[in-house]
Amino acid sequence: MGLFDFFKSKPKTTSTHDNRDFAKSMREDYKATKKEVEKLQMENAAWQKDFDIILNFRKTASSFEKEGKLQEAINEYSKSVSFGETNQRLNLNNYVHDIERLIVLYNKTKQKDKLINFLDQLIAKYPEYSDVQKWAVRLSSLSPAKSNPINLNPSALNKQHSSNPTIGKTLQAYRDTFPKFNFYYDMPAGMNTMEYLSIRNPVPFEKSVGLGKFKMLLKQF
Repeated sequence: MGLFDFFKSKPKTTSTHDNRDFAKSMREDYKATKKEVEKLQMENAAWQKDFDIILNFRKTASSFEKEGKLQEAINEYSKSVSFGETNQRLNLNNYVHDIERLIVLYNKTKQKDKLINFLDQLIAKYPEYSDVQKWAVRLSSLSPAKSNPINLNPSALNKQHSSNPTIGKTLQAYRDTFPKFNFYYDMPAGMNTMEYLSIRNPVPFEKSVGLGKFKMLLKQF
């Protein structure tokens, strides 16, 4: 054996036992993953079944609203909210739409006392909800005696201010940096518009990218 051969690393061999252990581990991982997936699928199916009940109440209530049967609509929305509140799989986001419709319909039907009690209960049940302040303000306008139910003060309310400068002004300022449009006055005879735009590049690519970002931002409003 030469000196070079002596220092050459010998290829590792895998025993049949190692292969069997690896195969067994893979099978166990597969079974565990499959079991977890099946569990999630069952939970999702159960959630969807319960949420469909909410949707059915909502659909019926909406139909009553369109027909002008407001009290019947209130009854159906109330069923939806009650079902959601007592269901362990559903959360507030799944039936908050129906809560908001009840607030509107109690007001439309001039059921002031019911609306006051309903808002009072909502604030007590969901103090961490993002729109709880809106409910509290509504309640205080209906019943001064119940004003400031969650210790609201002017500084606690999120006042809306336009940005300075506004998005519109910022966008216009960005557009003003674009080269002036020349209506293709220097386009050679026989050249089509696409050729002109690709060769002369009147609007740099980075400007177009920036404009696209503005458009994406505006879609959020």
